[in-house]
Amino acid sequence: MPIKVGNTCRYWLFLLDTAVTLLLMAAVCGVLQPRWLLADSIPTGGDTASHYLYASIYAREILPSGHITGWMPEVFGGYPLFSYYFPLPFIVIALLAKVLAFPIAFKLGYCAAAIALPGVVYLAGRRWLNLPPAAALGGALASLAFMLHEQNAIWGGNLLSVLAGEFAYSYGMLLAFLTLVAWVRGFPGRSGWLYGGLLEALTGFSHAIALLVTGFSSLGLLVLYRRHAGQVLRFGLLSHGLAFFLLAGWLWPLLEMRGYTIPNDFFQDMDGWRDALPKSLWPVAATGGLSLAVWLLWPFYRAQTRRHAVLLQYCVGTALVAMLGWFAADRLGLPNIRFYPYVLFMLSLVCGWLGGLLAQSLLAFVPRWTRPCLCLALLLPTSVFLGDLFQQARMAPQWAQWNHSGLQAKPRWHELVAILPFAQNGPFAPRLLFEHDPANADLGSTRTLESLPLFLAGRPVLEGLFMESALLAPVIYQLQAEVSDAPSSPLVRFPARGKLNAAMAQKHMELLHADQVLVRSEAAKRLLNSAPAYAKIAENGPFALYRLTGFSSRFVELVRQPIRIEPVDDWLIRAVSWFAGPGIDEYWPIYSDAPFAFSSRDPPQNAIRALALDRRRVSFDTTAIGTPHVIKMAYHPRWQLRTAGRLLFSGPGFLTVIPQESRVVLEYGTTPLGYAGAIASGLALLWLCVMWYFNIASPPQNTAVLTNTPDCGLKVALLIVLPAGCLWLYLTSPEILYRRGWQAMGKKRLTEAAAFFDQAAAQRRTPAAREEALFWSARVYEMAGELPLSLAEYAELIQRYDGYWLPESLYRYALLSRRQNDPHHAQQAACRLVRQFPTDRWTRKLLDEASVMSELLCQAGVNH
Repeated sequence: MPIKVGNTCRYWLFLLDTAVTLLLMAAVCGVLQPRWLLADSIPTGGDTASHYLYASIYAREILPSGHITGWMPEVFGGYPLFSYYFPLPFIVIALLAKVLAFPIAFKLGYCAAAIALPGVVYLAGRRWLNLPPAAALGGALASLAFMLHEQNAIWGGNLLSVLAGEFAYSYGMLLAFLTLVAWVRGFPGRSGWLYGGLLEALTGFSHAIALLVTGFSSLGLLVLYRRHAGQVLRFGLLSHGLAFFLLAGWLWPLLEMRGYTIPNDFFQDMDGWRDALPKSLWPVAATGGLSLAVWLLWPFYRAQTRRHAVLLQYCVGTALVAMLGWFAADRLGLPNIRFYPYVLFMLSLVCGWLGGLLAQSLLAFVPRWTRPCLCLALLLPTSVFLGDLFQQARMAPQWAQWNHSGLQAKPRWHELVAILPFAQNGPFAPRLLFEHDPANADLGSTRTLESLPLFLAGRPVLEGLFMESALLAPVIYQLQAEVSDAPSSPLVRFPARGKLNAAMAQKHMELLHADQVLVRSEAAKRLLNSAPAYAKIAENGPFALYRLTGFSSRFVELVRQPIRIEPVDDWLIRAVSWFAGPGIDEYWPIYSDAPFAFSSRDPPQNAIRALALDRRRVSFDTTAIGTPHVIKMAYHPRWQLRTAGRLLFSGPGFLTVIPQESRVVLEYGTTPLGYAGAIASGLALLWLCVMWYFNIASPPQNTAVLTNTPDCGLKVALLIVLPAGCLWLYLTSPEILYRRGWQAMGKKRLTEAAAFFDQAAAQRRTPAAREEALFWSARVYEMAGELPLSLAEYAELIQRYDGYWLPESLYRYALLSRRQNDPHHAQQAACRLVRQFPTDRWTRKLLDEASVMSELLCQAGVNH
């Protein structure tokens, strides 16, 4: 029997619960270095340095104007802010900024969910789940151990991930936990679905992975209550339906326009078993294992856990759903690393609750006079656990101090600030390009330069943070590589070709409306110093600022090249290939599946006048009616043409207008579905308020169903089927096959490696990934001396793909063809390499081997 608490003790128990909650929050705050957390300094570190720009503009301009989303010309040639990312954390920051200095509001806002999580786990356990104090505390301590683990820093959920900039993930995890609690506690009550629906909507407003895990985990209710399937379905439809309509104003346009994003489907496998079970969670896992062993042997303990069986089983089911997401993510175009933290978090809670229930059972079982001694005995291992936990948390306090001491504490920042006046030029001036250099970490983060618009009077820069929802990101990172000694190339689907190419950089800067470039590495300085198209205008410390001497780009230009109309399907792949190749000088692509008319006359000079720009409006006058006008800003469907004409997109992804009158006006708003979603959200919010009013005083729910444990056959089957499905997904994953290919190659099993690479090439989803696997298959065959097979693989790559691996493949194909006495194909490959990639390192390597290849180049008509 559980310990009964008299009414006279409830007040003191409430105070105790409050004190424990505050102590848990204070523990996280202590790791975050409160001195720096509350300092009025501009935070940096990881993605946080770039988030600060978005949060500042959002709090200062976009949210006060009454918009949840907005247009941000400061980065990526124009970016649809929060059309695809999650606004709730930034709304919290904006609200805090009403009463606090913005740097402090930002730091408290982005850390708020992480600070709150262990305390919320404890409080929800005590007040909503009716867990005994020891069980609630066990779950809270387990969540604290999860929060403080330092096995990884970008997967999400733990404190290092928050400090690296993944704070929206921590908001999603906190609200996902509360949503699960609401469903477990609320079913089948009359008003439970209201809480669940509202919390699910807030979860989706915080992070997509949280919404996916939470949403699919609700299927667990059908498993747990299959005898009450009708009630479960009604509850789920009401709860999910409410969330769907509450999110409609933001979610419906996102789903409608999801095609204008670049999927982030980077796959990362675990490097070892410590990734699966971080060191700080070893005591938690041991507690769970011990509790399960006791559960098998002690009937009294089984009886105690039966009261909370639904909660425990539901959390285990949620962990299995997250595990399934981890293994299936690469097939769905999602980042797999974002799922596994939910596996750790949910199983940690289960272990903590089981340990607490075991302690509570011992307290209830032993004589009353021995309970103080037992409490002291349990306190000792708990104290050792906490001491070891905080001792292991070594990186988080250092990162917190580094981040929160701010830009002002970084010496290199003051050297950079000295040359920034030479780059200040207003919010709609030509853009600033900067080199990617790992040494910029001494500015607080390699992403610090992305926040430069805050210090350049709003002048836009090319790079930003949310690259997956920026259509111009692939070509921008290609340009970055052309001025960088160590380019970042962060897009898996669009790896940048080569590096340090001043001539191509000049063309691309003109095209992307960038007239200055900030560099740091000595290699980049030497390149620009030797190129007549660049002039140095400022230098201080390691930083140097250059401008294009003959810059002639205009924000709005007429198309003067031959126009090529291309289909919309796979347009971005072709656009990136066009941008990186010689076609940029030969024609201008416009993407459309529907026919349209345009003037074929030579465009007049000085046709564009009265250009006016602001955050949500572009207008100008033109005399070139019927001629395509390129607006050097990223296309997005939210841009609407308010005057007569046709709105398209062209080139690397620019807005393009074919006007039918002299006045041209474009406005940033939403689509008809977006307006319908906004109305649906308003009605859902009104309905929520009305229903809440009438349900809040409803009679207490019947908890008989909550404590009813259904037959275990289906649950046991799922415990077998789901892990087996995860194992099958893992073993057949193209990314695992690719990794096994590398492992076999490292062991010199080359034929086996080639087979794995071939399988990966056949199964991978994206052209860039298939091209990569095909290249390594060809390379392994070459290493194995299987030259005909290698030539066949290279030939397939050269014929089908036009990405990162093409220059090296042409080089190797030319060499191997010559060795196989096939001069015709060798000449073709050599000619294509030199003409298509004249400055690539593989072209230079080919030319350096002119003694071997001269006859090929001469016969191909290439001047070397």
